Amino acid sequence: MIDFEHHQEFIGFYINALARMLQVLGENQFDTIWREVTGGDCAGEVREAIWAARDR
Repeated sequence: MIDFEHHQEFIGFYINALARMLQVLGENQFDTIWREVTGGDCAGEVREAIWAARDR
C-alpha cells in the first residue's frame, strides 16, 4: 500500500498513472491485472480516486 503520510508528493502521480492505465485497458482488464498484482480487489478510497481521476 502507498505510504500516504511520507509520500504525499507522489500520490497524485500514482493515481493519475493508474487512471491512464484504466482508460487504456478498460475496467475488466484493469481489475484482472490489479487482482493478479495485489492479490485483492481494487476497492474503497483507492478505487474511488483512480476512477475519479479517469473521469476528469
